[in-house]
Amino acid sequence: MAKRGRKPKRRIVWESHKSILTSALSLVFVLLSVLSVISIFGGVGDSSGVINTKLRHIFVDGFGFGSFIIPILLLYIGLLTIGSVNLKVLNRKILIGLSLFFLGMLGMFGENGGGFIGGMITNKTATLISYPGAVFFYFLLFVFSIVLISNTGLNVFVEKAKAAFSFVSAKLFRFNVPAADTDITVDESLSPDTLISNTFESPTLGYSAQNVVSADDTSYGLNDSNKDFELISPPSGPVDDLIKNEDQVEVPDVSFITEEENKKVSRLPFSNKLWEYPPHSLLSDIPSRPPDAGDIEGRSRMIEETLKAFGINATTVDKHVGPAVTRYALNLPIGIKASKVQGLSTDLALRLKSPSGSVRIEAPIPGTNLVGIEVPNFTPSSVSFRTVLESDELKKSKGKLSIAIGHDVSGKSVIQDITRWPHALIAGATGTGKSVFLNEIIATILFRCSPSECRFIMIDPKFVELSQYNGIPHLLTPVVTDMEQKAVSALAWAVSEMERRYILFANAGVRNIADFNTKSGFQAEPYIIIVIDEIADMMMVAASEVEKYIIRLAQKSRATGIHLILATQRPSVNILTGTIKANVPTRFAFKVTSNVDSRVIIDQSGAETLIGRGDMLFIPPDDSKPKRIQGAFVSDDEITRLVNYLKNTGIEPDYKDEIIKHKIEVKTGGGKFSGDVDPKVLEALEIIISEGKASASYLQRKLGLGYSRAARIIDELQDAGIIGQANGSKPREVLVSNIDDAVSRLNSVNLDNQE
Repeated sequence: MAKRGRKPKRRIVWESHKSILTSALSLVFVLLSVLSVISIFGGVGDSSGVINTKLRHIFVDGFGFGSFIIPILLLYIGLLTIGSVNLKVLNRKILIGLSLFFLGMLGMFGENGGGFIGGMITNKTATLISYPGAVFFYFLLFVFSIVLISNTGLNVFVEKAKAAFSFVSAKLFRFNVPAADTDITVDESLSPDTLISNTFESPTLGYSAQNVVSADDTSYGLNDSNKDFELISPPSGPVDDLIKNEDQVEVPDVSFITEEENKKVSRLPFSNKLWEYPPHSLLSDIPSRPPDAGDIEGRSRMIEETLKAFGINATTVDKHVGPAVTRYALNLPIGIKASKVQGLSTDLALRLKSPSGSVRIEAPIPGTNLVGIEVPNFTPSSVSFRTVLESDELKKSKGKLSIAIGHDVSGKSVIQDITRWPHALIAGATGTGKSVFLNEIIATILFRCSPSECRFIMIDPKFVELSQYNGIPHLLTPVVTDMEQKAVSALAWAVSEMERRYILFANAGVRNIADFNTKSGFQAEPYIIIVIDEIADMMMVAASEVEKYIIRLAQKSRATGIHLILATQRPSVNILTGTIKANVPTRFAFKVTSNVDSRVIIDQSGAETLIGRGDMLFIPPDDSKPKRIQGAFVSDDEITRLVNYLKNTGIEPDYKDEIIKHKIEVKTGGGKFSGDVDPKVLEALEIIISEGKASASYLQRKLGLGYSRAARIIDELQDAGIIGQANGSKPREVLVSNIDDAVSRLNSVNLDNQE
């Protein structure tokens, strides 16, 4: 007979979720914090309670003045334990910083102010490293705790301390500089050596040995009430920062710049205000909704089934949902050509019911052995400009000209530095997001750069795309809308500015603008970005001059800090010539109508499969494979708020009239002419002298000009005595026999007009 088994004991099992335990633990810390406040600040006696009285003795006798921090620490630990409270001030780094601050305070006070625990910490530390060493140790502990709590590096504290010291020095020792726009006279009796020894030289403010004024005492802040005021001698070496405040301007040593070059240095607007960068609150904080990619797994199976029907046994190994497209990464078996998959793009788009009617196939995905099939999402999500502007990738970028482009197919922010491009070509059909992207580039720079760091020349043939930026202090000239003369003049000025900077850099012994500004000790030369919204219109008006200047800038201007951004909605070979494309390596292609236009922009097809609304293909200067990016969206209201903020900074734009009135020189044979003349005059001279006849309609046909411009050239040549009066319907008589004679006559007319 079998023994009857004993009945097992029933165990009680406590099942609880982790959230319940953490909530209970957090409540315990909050309770201890409240009790510690009551015990520390409450009275002693029967009414205080036995526990509170014991706690008061423990806290006050044990920690001294440090007992006031204990409730804060306990409450902070309690809130941190909850975990779901989403506050920026709640993180473990701050908790560690508060704890170190607490221990350092106890050690610094010792037994007198830190209680029993403070005395014990002080005695142990002093035994190990002596009392002075302990004091220094606690000081470093304080500094490290502040760094942890504020999440700010020591270099920032040092910079703020230097700025505060300079501000206090400026208040104690005032030195007024006369405004840059004051009418002044030069004292010829003063020698340059005397002027240099008593004045500051600054290319930014426009004071040099050639233009220092002879001013009275009041101009330098001297009056009857401060006759003992002593002028401060100029600094002997460069300073770290050019600090501008309402009373003093400190200028670094730029003695390596010759006097003649210093006269030519670009003058920036003088202001007695510190530049305040625009706040990100000007931008709309609208969270982007997630994209609707449909049934991702179902689409993946459809891709595999479609390829299998054509004899390709591919397997999907990865999927990335981006803002505009979802990329499926496929692994192909050995022996299957990638081009075979690329040839099935239309069949895949048909099977997947692509919203745009097309899919893009990338074979291979850079850095992998996989083929990528990019399928448009049913509902794409827009990328907020503020999200990209505040991204960690942009914050980590050290370059001042780093810009936020958008998100790639994996949702990561794409950041690029303009100085590494160094020039960019943006092309796409109208309404595909090209102008929005252009505004995004400009807005990013305006948020990150002051007028002393970056200046703009904007050329807008359409009158409405860039004209809203008129009046901001970053502009070197008002937005140029005249394509016939002013736009060409602006490009010609940029070429001469490039040559001037190269001479300046050579004399300074540096190779590029970054080294020059570093040696100067401040932003002596700003970056210059030339934005042309529609290059096609410029090429139609003055193709040879525009192409010539663009090529010269594209070939040489990188080291001088001058960068080109060319945009067009007509990517044709007669607009984007091979020479221009060869010197502009960075390309942005938006949606185009055909693969022919795509090949003009990025030298390969693919842009015709984009879906528009900021969807682009980006080719960096160091790679030939295009990257698909969804550009960030910046609205017109956001641009308007940014422009209004910049206009209200109190710094007026320092326009340079010579940019749009630059004298264009044309050389030929043994002569040349210079002046405010039409750049097509030389070509017209060659035609009429070779043909022996001149008329507006004839020049119109030969040079491809409008009638009004051809007639104006005829009038200029008549005024110079090169051609005769109109003779009814017959061509005009040509009065010169060689081009040198014609050039000399034009020069004489220009000189008479200038006088």
